[in-house]
Amino acid sequence: MSYSFGRKRWVEVDRLQAGHQLCENIRGLAGKILVAEGEILSQKHVDQIIRWCQRPGMGNLKLYTRGVWARVSLASGDEMPRCESDPYAAVSVQKWYRSHR
Repeated sequence: MSYSFGRKRWVEVDRLQAGHQLCENIRGLAGKILVAEGEILSQKHVDQIIRWCQRPGMGNLKLYTRGVWARVSLASGDEMPRCESDPYAAVSVQKWYRSHR
């Protein structure tokens, strides 16, 4: 089932909202993927992104990702992040799995 709805637009990371679908990864220190492309943001995602943007020093997300391309989706944003219901969907698990095949 596809939730895509709107055209993608540039959104500052601290202005993302529940229900936005990411068109690119949100990356942190050393290029680590914090939220993967295609993920539909839940309120839990948004709260965590805001905390990352408020961190002092090198931990501040805005030093690494000021904004991302995102689109409004038809999803409510009430759903849990996919990796909570399916741990194998987590980016870190997928990366490990591919390298150890």
